[in-house]
Amino acid sequence: MKNILNRVYVIQILFFSELSLAVQCNDGTYSSSSGPGTCSHHGGVNYPGSGDMDILGLIVLAPFLYFMYLYLFPGLFSDKNKSNKNSEVYKKNKKEKSKKKFKSRNINQNDYDKYDYEVGIINAAINEDLSIEFDYATNSGYQKRKIKPKDFVAFKNICVTGYCFKANEDRNFALIKMSNIKIVN
Repeated sequence: MKNILNRVYVIQILFFSELSLAVQCNDGTYSSSSGPGTCSHHGGVNYPGSGDMDILGLIVLAPFLYFMYLYLFPGLFSDKNKSNKNSEVYKKNKKEKSKKKFKSRNINQNDYDKYDYEVGIINAAINEDLSIEFDYATNSGYQKRKIKPKDFVAFKNICVTGYCFKANEDRNFALIKMSNIKIVN
């Protein structure tokens, strides 16, 4: 709620701060003044909304209102609302999205085939919302890591992104440096 109130405050600042915008008088001339008596020698002010709104006004106003809506209510209709994450529909959709994301990455097919078994284990953990444990190669040898995988990403190599319990933050792990991968609770 506090977040929405902060956003409303930002919009109030945008709308109600003093800006020197020109208004169009009824005879077509423009005036930079505002308030009572503006354009009194030119037939008054043609305020937006006082007559028919022209198509240009709609074209300018519609995207602005749309982005304000997205700014005020981000993720309102997002499928990331996990209140029903135990439902079969949610699990099926998550599994399909995971497959599509991996296939849509620019990943060399040979790399994918080389790590097919590991990718299968990690995909299963992502789809079932489980953690994995593995040995990770570092400069000082192998270290045991436990993460909750979220997705695959492609940098120079195929990587797994997820929450690392050792570092207490999201990290990326190169698949090429991972071994002995297993699903844990």
